Amino acid sequence: MILTGAGALLGGCSASEESDSGIVTEEQVAQRLAAAAPNLPRPGQYAIAILENGQPPASAPDGLVRGCLSKEQLADPLQALVTGGRSDCAFGSFNFKGPRLEAAMMCASDAGPQSMWLNAHYRPDGYDLDMTVGSGEDERRISMKARLLGPCAESEDDTDNQQGSKP
Repeated sequence: MILTGAGALLGGCSASEESDSGIVTEEQVAQRLAAAAPNLPRPGQYAIAILENGQPPASAPDGLVRGCLSKEQLADPLQALVTGGRSDCAFGSFNFKGPRLEAAMMCASDAGPQSMWLNAHYRPDGYDLDMTVGSGEDERRISMKARLLGPCAESEDDTDNQQGSKP
């Protein structure tokens, strides 16, 4: 799940070029992430508690998953910790100060443009993340709390996760 967790549930987003509309550029996002590097999670296996609209998601009925975040994934922290690899979004804001991230994004979806808000607190041994996706009747609120368990198992592929397994 995550450590591309935010991205996996969100579908993620990427920054676009700055324009008169106030969109944050990829360069600005990269600079802010680089400055926050000491606060970002370390590589390893994480236990992640997930709630969607206050309930465990169908993909994790007990609300718990394990995920491995590799050093290679962390080489691109935007994709590893925020976007999940999608490139169909633009950041309206991306404020990363110390360990705290607040971001607003607009992303493409089958139903049309979809707004997303992210509020996260990152630290070397985990993160707490709250996200709102969509609005009105289609709004979803997602909460994740992750803690570092230790190194990833050697047999575990960095892109695979042990969904639904107890931490």
